[in-house]
Amino acid sequence: EPCVSCQFTNFTSDNAGLRHDGRVKRAWAQIISIWTLVAVMTLVVTIGSEPDQALAWYGAILAGSIASVCLIHLVKVSATGIVTELIYVAGGSYLMLATASLYLLPKLT
Repeated sequence: EPCVSCQFTNFTSDNAGLRHDGRVKRAWAQIISIWTLVAVMTLVVTIGSEPDQALAWYGAILAGSIASVCLIHLVKVSATGIVTELIYVAGGSYLMLATASLYLLPKLT
């Protein structure tokens, strides 16, 4: 039976699943580690900075998370899955930073 999630029709679900699974697990490990770093940095900045300075730092945190995905792919010399990882990292980071911004909003008077 052909693997539905793979683009190659000559692979069966058994042998394609092993290759696809390893790449997906590695990608999720990288994504989750970047999200963890973003969460920690967001907490440090939110607690340790003035609200207006924290908002400025949030932009740098978001840019750093996106740049880290690019750096990882540059080091491993492969562009496979970079768009998906960029979307997940940017989306997750944006949600964390937006939530922290909403927390700081009342303090910006």
